[in-house]
Amino acid sequence: MYRPEIMRTTRQALNLTAQGGVTFHEATLRIRDQNRHLGRPVSRRAVGSTLDQMDANHLYVALTRGARQQIVCSQTPVLNPA
Repeated sequence: MYRPEIMRTTRQALNLTAQGGVTFHEATLRIRDQNRHLGRPVSRRAVGSTLDQMDANHLYVALTRGARQQIVCSQTPVLNPA
């Protein structure tokens, strides 16, 4: 699943709608507001990818966003941004 948080919030909205009294649209807005108030959970791991055309700025951003550890997968042993 690419975006599990969307699936989770959709299920919450459907459950709220099934309880009655609100439309799916209203339930979705309510769940969205709750999530904004509580904040999103931070996952322990994230997988990122670079853009198709990587330049020095993109490489810098990609390498400076990791909190503790980064694993770089490349076809070459030397990263050579365009």
